[in-house]
Amino acid sequence: MAFRHESTKKDGGEGVNVRLCDVIEGVEFTVVEQDEAIRVLILRDALENWFGAGDTPDSWLAAYRRYADTIDFAAADRHRLDRTQGVIVLRGDRPEEFTSSPRQRAKQLASPA
Repeated sequence: MAFRHESTKKDGGEGVNVRLCDVIEGVEFTVVEQDEAIRVLILRDALENWFGAGDTPDSWLAAYRRYADTIDFAAADRHRLDRTQGVIVLRGDRPEEFTSSPRQRAKQLASPA
């Protein structure tokens, strides 16, 4: 079943071309930072675990819209730290993407595991 919902809002508050993903359960969107378009997918588990979404596609979109600033920042931050990824994927099992500052994240990525 393919869900399609698209928004092209560009003037702050939410990414561009926000829609339900056709392939994976989640919301895909584009964040524009310094004139660079960053393709992003936030998975259903992240929306449910960290942003209060339910188990319906409409609730995933609603959660994204409610927390668009936080989610867009996390995507842009992740892109700044690793520009090699073609698509940024935000997952529910990485809470640090939504809770730590860019400086803290850079230290985490630089330290050996």
